[in-house]
Amino acid sequence: MNVGKNLANSILYDCTGNVKETVYVDNEGNGIFYVNGGSVSVWIKKDNMYNL
Repeated sequence: MNVGKNLANSILYDCTGNVKETVYVDNEGNGIFYVNGGSVSVWIKKDNMYNL
């Protein structure tokens, strides 16, 4: 999925804890996002001040 160039070269994680794998966004803003069936994921930039 493309998340835009404003998130290019960043690492995202699922703050709900449903998906343990992190997503690496490339320099074009593309990343591969996984979601477990029947659940919801909320992806947040790894260096966000609200990381747990």
